[in-house]
Amino acid sequence: MGGCCSSGNQAEKTNVSPNEENNTQRQESESVEQMSADQQFIETLKDIPLLSSISEADQRKLAKQLVERNYAAGENLMVQGDLGTEFFIIAKGKCKVIVKNDSGEEVEIAQLSDGDYCGEQALLKDARRGATVRAISDSVKCLILNQSAFKEIISAENNNIRFANRDAKRNAISAEKMNQFKKDQEEKKVNRGDGPDDDKLKWLLSCVDDNILFSHLDAAQRKIVCSEMYKKEINNDEFLIVQGEEGNTFYVVEEGEFIITVKDVGQVDTLNKGRCVGELALLYNAPRAASVKCTSTEGGKLWCVDRKSFRSALMEVATKSTNENIEFLKKCELLAPLLSSELQLVDQALELKCFNKDECIFKTGDEGDRFYIIKSGKIEGKAKDGTVFTLGVGGFFGERALLTNEPRAASI
Repeated sequence: MGGCCSSGNQAEKTNVSPNEENNTQRQESESVEQMSADQQFIETLKDIPLLSSISEADQRKLAKQLVERNYAAGENLMVQGDLGTEFFIIAKGKCKVIVKNDSGEEVEIAQLSDGDYCGEQALLKDARRGATVRAISDSVKCLILNQSAFKEIISAENNNIRFANRDAKRNAISAEKMNQFKKDQEEKKVNRGDGPDDDKLKWLLSCVDDNILFSHLDAAQRKIVCSEMYKKEINNDEFLIVQGEEGNTFYVVEEGEFIITVKDVGQVDTLNKGRCVGELALLYNAPRAASVKCTSTEGGKLWCVDRKSFRSALMEVATKSTNENIEFLKKCELLAPLLSSELQLVDQALELKCFNKDECIFKTGDEGDRFYIIKSGKIEGKAKDGTVFTLGVGGFFGERALLTNEPRAASI
């Protein structure tokens, strides 16, 4: 016979008041919201190089300690001289780092962007803030950790968080160069008419191919500089360049004939279609070394680029390349503690070197004078003890010989 089992006593029904039910629902809702916020923090932490290498369990623990705070443009995250009580992670937006010089003037020494952090030095040393950090984008979203939570996390066993000692580096950054860079970026281009079309651009590229001004530029840089050129017309017997005057323009002759003369020497050369002139003044910021005059009855036509446009074009390429390289360097575990501005200094020191398959990069016992980061491809190495290993994109090697001044301990 089928049936079911039950206790002898009839189950009692629990009555819940409407207030208690509402409180329970509110608590459950708050719990869900907190879990959602924690998960958002965790996703943000995964994109921050400094914290991306710690375990997910540690990221969850860290997320529970973080507080989100937003700053408007012009607001200070911290002020130089104040006691440090919080650690800041820039989740979104841009800030500038400012110090006061001996005259009391504010000098910008660095900028912070997504994934950068600040405030750790004062907390590590129980010291006052060494700089002011101010929001410069319309809105800056920060994740903030108080001092006790900060010290608890960095003192935990097996944590992989390492901070760079950036005091000396910040002092090494030239504020004058940064200000000049910003001025160059902010200056508007002068509208001088249409630039070269595709056919004319190809012709200009062929004209500058062996010119000293373009010798150190790659194909992309040459194309951008030539794209910035504008057309200039000149009359017969008119001077294009006068010896001794300051020069800031480079020329490519399209039509007409020009003579080059040097004081006390006379005529030294003739320019016609496809010839270039004016590069030395752009290279060395020096006065013109000779005079150039048009001798064609119908006048002449030239393509020109001035120093400002030349530098701006190169800066455009360099900035794009630097941004791409910084994003790549952020993925290198060794460089994770560095800010974007510090990675920019690293990028400036790096040079690109390519190796063919099976080519030896260095051998065990060689003197170490370089450190390598793999940008593409894979390498295979063999240590002195015979251990074989491989490294891929973002992997690094060669740092030990530089740090210890010892011979290479492996063949790559």
